[in-house]
Amino acid sequence: MDCKEFRDIVADLFDKNIDPSIKAKCGTHMSECRECRKYYEDMQAAAEVLRPKYSPVARCKEKKPSSFTSHSSLFKVAASLAGILMLSGIALAAYHAKPSGQTVIEPQSIHAMPNITKAEWDRDLKLFDETGTPTDTTGYGDLTVYKDLYGWACSWYCGGSVKSVTASSHLPRIGRFSYEAENAHDFNHETVWATKGKGIGESLTYTFEGSCPRITKVKILNGHVKNERIWQANSRVKRMRMYFDSKPIATLSLQDSRTLQTFDVDTLGYHDRTKPDWTLSFEILDVYPGTRYDDTVIAELYFDGIDVH
Repeated sequence: MDCKEFRDIVADLFDKNIDPSIKAKCGTHMSECRECRKYYEDMQAAAEVLRPKYSPVARCKEKKPSSFTSHSSLFKVAASLAGILMLSGIALAAYHAKPSGQTVIEPQSIHAMPNITKAEWDRDLKLFDETGTPTDTTGYGDLTVYKDLYGWACSWYCGGSVKSVTASSHLPRIGRFSYEAENAHDFNHETVWATKGKGIGESLTYTFEGSCPRITKVKILNGHVKNERIWQANSRVKRMRMYFDSKPIATLSLQDSRTLQTFDVDTLGYHDRTKPDWTLSFEILDVYPGTRYDDTVIAELYFDGIDVH
């Protein structure tokens, strides 16, 4: 059971007639996922607040069984309402007002890797028409990733920059291949940051100056996206907890696809020269296992934002 499936059925836990196997699966998931356990506990608290002060059990003595709402149904309705209220609060609150790290963000947009290699891009797409558009891209597939990494269009990086990138650990160099943190932010999809082992609990940390333009999007090339074979062989990130200055603010839920995934993360940073350096960290919570290697890989993790143009 994953987090999405759990949250789709969590209200059923308030029904005394719930299937025991479903209840057991939910219990197992909550024992492994602190975010979902806290989500359930918050719903319990909200349901208790919303429960009427009179006792439905006592009232049932005065009415026929069909004329009142059962205790379990009342909790289920209250829990569902609590969930709606919580989601509404997430949509309206600023990032610093959200429950720490409990907001789960799905990718806003997903772009598949192009059907050509970087070498083919460099060779075939050198000639542009006067508008800057390649003259012929027949058969090349979705070129968004290559345009983002290797194109000439303006972006947040026209004014924004990362001061440093560090990792809690990385796979040691193997021959001419390195796997250090900087590879996740070198705008080269063929180089990668790789963890030593499965990578649960390992993290990347990006440091920015206080004057840096603010960030609104995180973009991730998940896995070793150089080609399909090597992407399947290595583990990929399933969930990452995101921290602003060491404080958890959200969890990014990544699809298991060889794609560029973009996440809206509200507005982060200061764009103020009087402010100190600040950081964004990304901790691996869960992974999609590779067919050959345990090491978890991220090809690129970079940003988009405001305050530039």
